[in-house]
Amino acid sequence: MFEELDITAEFKLMRPLFTINFSFGFDDFYVLRKNIDIDHLKLQVYEVKAIKWASKDEIKRMIKDQEFIPYRVEIIDLIFSMGDGLLQPFV
Repeated sequence: MFEELDITAEFKLMRPLFTINFSFGFDDFYVLRKNIDIDHLKLQVYEVKAIKWASKDEIKRMIKDQEFIPYRVEIIDLIFSMGDGLLQPFV
C-alpha cells in the first residue's frame, strides 16, 4: 500500500481476514479502516492506473464490464458483508 498509494499501516501483528488460493498463487484480504482523502494519495504511475471509492454494486458492474480485476462477485459480497456495509474497497 505504501509503495503504490503512499498509505501507511502496521501489518506485522495482523492476519488476513481471509485468503483465496488458486492454481497460480493466492490473494490475502485485509480490512483497513482509515480516514483517507484519495485526492492526497501519491499513485505509483507504473502500477496504479486509477483509484476511486466505489459501492458494492459499482464494483460488481465493473467486474462484469471487465474494468476491474475479474473476481467472482460473491467475493465482493463477502468483503462488504464482513464490513457491515462500511467498507469502501479500493478500485
